[in-house]
Order: sequence, then C-alpha cells, then structure tokens
Amino acid sequence: MRTQILIRSAIVGVLLCLSGCQALQWKEGGTPYTAKDGSFTIQIPSGWTYAEERGGHIVGTRDGFLLQRILLEKRELKEALPFSKRVLNPGLTPLELAEAIIDDARADRMLLGIEIAENQPVTLGGKSGFKLVINFHSADKLRVSEEVIGCIQGEHLYLLVFSAPTRFYFGRDRAAFEEGAKMFQFTKP
Repeated sequence: MRTQILIRSAIVGVLLCLSGCQALQWKEGGTPYTAKDGSFTIQIPSGWTYAEERGGHIVGTRDGFLLQRILLEKRELKEALPFSKRVLNPGLTPLELAEAIIDDARADRMLLGIEIAENQPVTLGGKSGFKLVINFHSADKLRVSEEVIGCIQGEHLYLLVFSAPTRFYFGRDRAAFEEGAKMFQFTKP
C-alpha cells in the first residue's frame, strides 16, 4: 500500500511539472523576496527553493512538493473561496475568517477525516489574523497536516500555508515555516 502511495505521488509530481512547473523560475530560499506588485515581503527558509506561480502565488519546498510545501496565496476578497463558494469581506474578524477557512476545507471532498488541532489568533505582517492546524487524510490514507496562517489586508485575503505528511515531515519542517511567517511583512497598504 505504501509503495502504491509513493508511486501515485511520484506520478502526480511528474504530471505537475510537465503541465506547467517548467515555466517557474526556481530560486534558493534564505533571502527576502518582495512580490512583483510590491505588496509584501517574505523569506522562504534557507535550504528550500521557491518560485512565483502565475497569479502571484509563492510556492516553496525543501525536498519536493509531495513531502512538504509552503504556499503563499493572495486572493481578492471578491473571489469566492474555492470549495464553499463563500465570498469574504474586509469587515470579518479573525475568528470569522478562520471559521470561513475551516468551512472551505470541510467542503473540499479530497480532504477526509478533517480535525482542527489548533485555532488561535496571531498576527501576520502586523495584521490581526488566525492560525489553524488542520489534520486530514487523503483517499490513499496518507495522513497530512497543514498549518494555515491568514489575515485580510485591504481588499485581499492572505493565506500562508505549510503542508506535509503528519509523520516526520510536518514536525521536522514546521519550525522553519513558522520562522518564515514571523518575517512576513506588508510593504504597501
């Protein structure tokens, strides 16, 4: 069973690369990166690589997307969340925003057996936000943990997500992710 999961994961990784990853400009982590639009600065951990996807999302990994990944997603509030289709507004409190993100995760049919391990207020770039730790498993029974840190800045939702298999990789790389999240800064209003 474990071999089947690894084979499927490798196939998915190859397909992702063939379908668009080749256009990404990969860079070494460890130095600050400022978004092309100048809205934020982030530092991906040293020893990791990262790239800016089409649409302005930042993706990073240490050992490969299937083992761990960081995603910085900036989306306009007027865009509905992908699974619950809820539209957010700038007046949401961090607690209301966290609940909306939880509802969206629960509406994703690919995430099975969702457990919310943590839900607490934090700051991201000096803005009030939330931190969630969500545990779930895939259809192949792979147990995955995600830490999601988010906030609203102006007319945008910012989500900083670290995802890895719960066993080994999540615990090993979580501190590096959290250190990078502390260095995140908004650089223009």
